[in-house]
Amino acid sequence: MNDSATKNDIEQLRKDMASKDDLADLRKQINEDIKLHMGTLYEKFSSDVKLVAEQVSAIDTRLQRVEQKADLLIETVGELKMEVSNDREVIKDHEQRVQRLEHAPAR
Repeated sequence: MNDSATKNDIEQLRKDMASKDDLADLRKQINEDIKLHMGTLYEKFSSDVKLVAEQVSAIDTRLQRVEQKADLLIETVGELKMEVSNDREVIKDHEQRVQRLEHAPAR
């Protein structure tokens, strides 16, 4: 009975085991699933990269505007410094004239 049970067990194992064709079909299905999943990941990644590129472009545009405004402000500050310097010279000249007038003999 031992040999018979072993033979039956072996026969049952053979029936339960996947055949080469079954394994090939399973491998093919797994490969198709992986390709599908990888394609989905690639599309998502491409979409994310495109979104990041658009955001970087928008930030770059805003940064250029800020740089232009900063350049304009720097130019304006330079002009104001020159005007203040000129005004100081005018004030200094006026102060000297006032002092001369205050110290001048009365007529």
